[in-house]
Amino acid sequence: MIHPIQIFFLFLVLSKSLLSVPKLESELKYLFLFIGDGMGNSQLHLSRFAYPENEIVFLQFPVIAMVSTESTTVITDSAAAATSIATGEKTYNGSICISADKKRKLVPISKILAKKGYRIGIVSSVSLDHATPAVFYANAYSRNQYKQIGEALFSSDFHFFGGGGLKKFGPKEMKKSLLKNNFFVSHDPNEIGSLDLDKKVYLTPREYSSGSSLSSEINRATDQLSLAKVVGAAIDHLSKRESPFFLMAESGKIDWGGHSNDAAMVASEIQAFNHAISEAMDFYNRHPNETLILVTADHATGGLGLGNDRLKKASHYELLKNQKIGEWEFDLKMQIWWKEKRSFTSLLEEIERFFGLSPKASELPLILSEKDLQDLEKAYQESFLSEDGKYKKFLSNKVTELMSEKTGVGWTTTDHTAEPVNLFALGKGSQNFQGFYSSNEIFFKILELIEP
Repeated sequence: MIHPIQIFFLFLVLSKSLLSVPKLESELKYLFLFIGDGMGNSQLHLSRFAYPENEIVFLQFPVIAMVSTESTTVITDSAAAATSIATGEKTYNGSICISADKKRKLVPISKILAKKGYRIGIVSSVSLDHATPAVFYANAYSRNQYKQIGEALFSSDFHFFGGGGLKKFGPKEMKKSLLKNNFFVSHDPNEIGSLDLDKKVYLTPREYSSGSSLSSEINRATDQLSLAKVVGAAIDHLSKRESPFFLMAESGKIDWGGHSNDAAMVASEIQAFNHAISEAMDFYNRHPNETLILVTADHATGGLGLGNDRLKKASHYELLKNQKIGEWEFDLKMQIWWKEKRSFTSLLEEIERFFGLSPKASELPLILSEKDLQDLEKAYQESFLSEDGKYKKFLSNKVTELMSEKTGVGWTTTDHTAEPVNLFALGKGSQNFQGFYSSNEIFFKILELIEP
């Protein structure tokens, strides 16, 4: 059943939809919603300890709240979690803006703001038909209805989309559909600034392919598109002529690192997220009386613990920076090496190159003991020399497991967890977000600010 408060607020919003532009200074004019997919409290502080030289800007926000994340079950998925944040309703896992009883399409805050004259931007470091970004422009009974979700993006009137490709559309088909729907397709953030105010933009990496994402921060080349660059381009386009806007930006690969139990990837992706939020901070510093920045997570992933039995009270989180590739990308290389029938000795050289793990490592915690080598060789045999002749993933998993063990990280699962996450707020109306509350309350707290 729809929440009666949502009916009331939706009535207010729709009845005033003819008011195309909020009044300057008197209403919230610029709204940023940053979502760190899978970013629990432990994940956040792991990144802080791994990169002590980099200040995490949103930890300095004046309002820090705690948010529970459950959907209609205790442990949520990203689709239900994002739907809760965007619409104010709890729903079933897998839902893209569909009610829990599957009878109603839900209206996200992005569409409500669009009716009020806000320009809308949707950004993600992963494919833009992933669950979290999809919630803000589409309705689907399942997050796996990628074709339907992609069609909703093409027909959207939102002004800016930035991130990876769409899973069910090849490069040619996608570009054709975007151009047909009056999108300007770009790989270069510098092209965005000169575009016409009303032009719709799709900014995506040059190495675009179906379901592509931005490069992982852990091994991103300096000339590759970063989340910060995409957010900066979105701000440039959305703020033309000082137009009011709403920007939702997701860091999707924090979650990927959690699913892989890859501590280094989690830490580095949060750094990329932090750089993107710094772009919004620069904008806030120019418009402090009209801007609100919200930073939160949909859920935590991996059951990450800062400490493990191997090291007891010792920790070496800064050594995670020795890792130069994400586990899932390293596994892709493993599959190539399996086809090449690489030896265990040659793979030890690759492990040293990409992770710093070696019997002769210069950093004591990264030295591979005899037991470590035995465990790696066993994983090699299970991966490369399996009885059925098929490749198995044991070796890449074992390498990242060793990185966690040797730096002081623990994991309980490769899936989502139920602990609350933080919300950080800065700017106009930020005091409205204090306290402990459920994720669906974020929607109502925003509505209270835009419909005072």
